Amino acid sequence: EHGIWLGKPIPDHHMEQTYSTSLDAEGRIVMGGYAYNENGLRGLAVVRITDRGESDTSFGLDDKGYIVLNGYGANVNHRYGPRAAVSKDHIAIAGCVSGPKENNSCFGVAVMDRGGKQIAKIEPDLFPGSNGTDQPWGIAFDSEGRLLVGGGSMSKGNRWRLAPPRYLIN
Repeated sequence: EHGIWLGKPIPDHHMEQTYSTSLDAEGRIVMGGYAYNENGLRGLAVVRITDRGESDTSFGLDDKGYIVLNGYGANVNHRYGPRAAVSKDHIAIAGCVSGPKENNSCFGVAVMDRGGKQIAKIEPDLFPGSNGTDQPWGIAFDSEGRLLVGGGSMSKGNRWRLAPPRYLIN
């Protein structure tokens, strides 16, 4: 009933969906996905659980084992869910977030330290020539610690274009 963990990972949200799972260097499970609030906003979320299936109480701003980026998400009806990536020093998540006009979707990217205590979010903006539908589909760290995000951007002519931004982390 509860999957591999004990209880609900994000108890104060209506529902959550996991779209990626990774292991960190200590063997803890890091999952990226959405947490729905009561208004249907899918906020980007990262959950870390121990290898025993319990919430990692050393992770997150309040040591609850999860981070929900409230207000940093989108009301979307597609199933391209957020993905998380783990490096030696950081955890990152990419997913659709509402853009500047609230009726479009942009790449949302957040990077946090390994404990989930310091979080930086990238301000959402559309790719040049986008019709308002930009969707990140993958995320990874390269060997130099740079964050790579790949996805698609729908042009004003309604054609998908590859959208591969790379972010430097200081």
